[in-house]
Amino acid sequence: MEPFKRLIDSMVIPPCDRWKGRRGVKEADLLVGWLIWMFGSRSGRRASRPHRRCFTMTTHFTSRIRRPIGVLAGLSLVVSVFVISPATTAQTADPAPDYLASFDACPGDAIPPAGFRDVPGRHDNSSDINCIAYYGITKGTSATTYAPEDPVIREHMALFLIRLAKLVGIFVPPPDDTPFTDIASLSQESRDNISQIYQLGITIGTSATTYTPGRNVSRGEMALFLQRLMDEMDVVADGRDLYGYIPDDVDDNDLDADIETPWRDIEDVPFAVNDAVTELYELGVASGFAGSARLYGPNRDMSRADMAAFMAAILDHSNLRPRGATIQVSPTQGADDFDITAMISFRSDTFAPVEDQAVDWFYTDDPDGGLERNGECDISTILGDGDCQWDDDDDETDRDGNIFAEVRATAGETMTFYAWVGSRNGDDFDEGSVDHSKTVAQSDKGPSSLLVTHDVPVNAWQIEGDGAWIVDMDRRSSVEITIQLQDETGARLEREGVVIDIEVNSREILVDAETVAANRPAPDYRPLRRDPRDTSTVVTDRRGEATFELDGPSRNERLDEVTIETDCCAETIEIAWSEGDSVLVSAKPSFRLYQYAGTDKKVSFTVEYDLYDQYGNPLRGHTTRYTGRETDVMSAPAYQLFTVDSGNGNTHTPSAPVDAALAPTWSRGRFRSTLETDVLGDTTEHFILVMPNICSTSTTGNPCATGDTADDKIDYADNQVVWVVEDATDDDQFDPLQDDSFAAEFGAATLLEVELYAADNRFRTFFTMWSYDSGDSFRAGGEDVTLQEFEEQWRDGVVGVGDIDVLLYSSRLSFFSIK
Repeated sequence: MEPFKRLIDSMVIPPCDRWKGRRGVKEADLLVGWLIWMFGSRSGRRASRPHRRCFTMTTHFTSRIRRPIGVLAGLSLVVSVFVISPATTAQTADPAPDYLASFDACPGDAIPPAGFRDVPGRHDNSSDINCIAYYGITKGTSATTYAPEDPVIREHMALFLIRLAKLVGIFVPPPDDTPFTDIASLSQESRDNISQIYQLGITIGTSATTYTPGRNVSRGEMALFLQRLMDEMDVVADGRDLYGYIPDDVDDNDLDADIETPWRDIEDVPFAVNDAVTELYELGVASGFAGSARLYGPNRDMSRADMAAFMAAILDHSNLRPRGATIQVSPTQGADDFDITAMISFRSDTFAPVEDQAVDWFYTDDPDGGLERNGECDISTILGDGDCQWDDDDDETDRDGNIFAEVRATAGETMTFYAWVGSRNGDDFDEGSVDHSKTVAQSDKGPSSLLVTHDVPVNAWQIEGDGAWIVDMDRRSSVEITIQLQDETGARLEREGVVIDIEVNSREILVDAETVAANRPAPDYRPLRRDPRDTSTVVTDRRGEATFELDGPSRNERLDEVTIETDCCAETIEIAWSEGDSVLVSAKPSFRLYQYAGTDKKVSFTVEYDLYDQYGNPLRGHTTRYTGRETDVMSAPAYQLFTVDSGNGNTHTPSAPVDAALAPTWSRGRFRSTLETDVLGDTTEHFILVMPNICSTSTTGNPCATGDTADDKIDYADNQVVWVVEDATDDDQFDPLQDDSFAAEFGAATLLEVELYAADNRFRTFFTMWSYDSGDSFRAGGEDVTLQEFEEQWRDGVVGVGDIDVLLYSSRLSFFSIK
């Protein structure tokens, strides 16, 4: 232990000297502190504040060992510590700071321009430079210039740091002697401030006797200086509720946050610099070099502009606030009735906190800000206990010059807050005649519903029509589920950061894709044992969207019931993982369900149906029930033409159907047939009922025909309605139909009054076709929406012609509305 003792004794380091001999701190403690700090990230231990403070100073002191004989081993140990870099770890793509200040030292319009000609309002750091000039941290390089791109030299750094320290509650000792022999020619203020940062342990010089005041400060060095200074400051707080933090708070990490930065170039710097930069980043103080998201530039010179940004951010964590009354809120944006903390401060002309100062403050959710046109309060709109009158009964500031209050936002409204101090009891608020502070918080309505989609093939079988989707576990190992937030109208809601809980309940099953019920395929499953439940969370991106990867089983068929839930609502989707052979279960149409009549009054189109298995894969042969031979699956297609007379005041009455037969052809799992029929005159409208009659059966002669009731018959296709339409020419054609009973009474298939054909940018209302594009105007629920939102809300809520309106229709511009 004696060599270690001599090593510690040989260090002339003011911060370490403060801990030497202190009760509970032994020589070995300091050395162990260095080692714990160095290797803490691997061992899970962190150094205490005295250990860490002492350690971070030692990078400058290898030249200060007084006894070279007998301490070479110790020196070797110290040097080896300094050249070790922190272990490279995987980084989050964009790690966000976790220890941000809740309020600002320089809020909004409270800070006037500093008047520097070389810092125009468009400069990236204009607000930061105005901020530190307002509080007297900088005086500029002249009365009218700041030189934002110039580097910070060590002399000026001392001036900035001491001015900053005095503002943030740090006790600054009186000037004293220093060992530096190169500062005698400096101004008295510079010499004093260098002495003070030396005594505070913020710096110890560039050697035992030099400070080098004219040398540029690197960004790595500035991080060390600011880290040490911040750890001595007082933060803004309301009792135990902290609204600001210091580096030690990041070090303690009571928030259990991921402590990291996005910067690659701090991995190979001394650990002390890495630690300082990381902690300042987590505090929202440090930013990338030249605005870079990936580089910090630890060896680059610290510019005066960046220095201003760092220091302005430090002020936010302190209790420093502008002169007079100021009101701020946090957070300034949220969803629904989120909780808002209001901070009302009052400071003297020297920025000192004023205790027991009565301040009138009030808030409103009124769109006009709660004021009449003459600037006086509209008291009927003021919320809480606000009365817009200043008197002795108003809330008073605490010893730190602050008032803190909790309020709740009104969902979907802008909350406006005011604070002011009158000159005599009974003064009434008047925006135009009293000095006041004003701020806002915006509440956006949160999601009302979730739209859940997945990448299972659209033609996959759903058990019992709306149950579990059957997925081929031999061909795919996962299903991607996409969750989209929606507002109360069903439109896409772009909201980032919404947490969505995912719960997966699983059980082992046996899937039988060959089940038949009432002559129709009816794949089903038999439950076996229940598996453990699994939970996870996802977070929405800026589009209000989140994705979840549902992993399939490696063996044994399984049913996953996925419950997707957030504060507003929940949705459930079921996935049945199956390893069974491909089985024919359906025939789906692949032709348009609307057609136009030609000038010859004929309608002609190709009817096509494709065969699919239970997994939604198109069949081309060699599956159960279908091997590619025409005798496996047969068809007796037919159609019926319905004529509706619209010549008598839009009264529609269907005529008797016209029967006709179609001649089918088969080609690799696809049925084709040409349908051609005549339509009548100008006062008639038409729809066609296509009956594909695709089936498997043992019936001979006329297999699959309507009326075939063979026990082994399996029907694969549904009837389809094809509408014979005409394009609209103006909005007058949108008149609602007086009698649509023919649609309700038609029993052979479902007649939809309206249909959206998004792929074609068209929609149909009965027999009329409307076209639209992105240049048109769209409205839903009384609000303007995009084309995509219009289509989304159509799918969610439009079921009849009464749900929509065509306000304008022309070749240049159209205007469509969902009611």
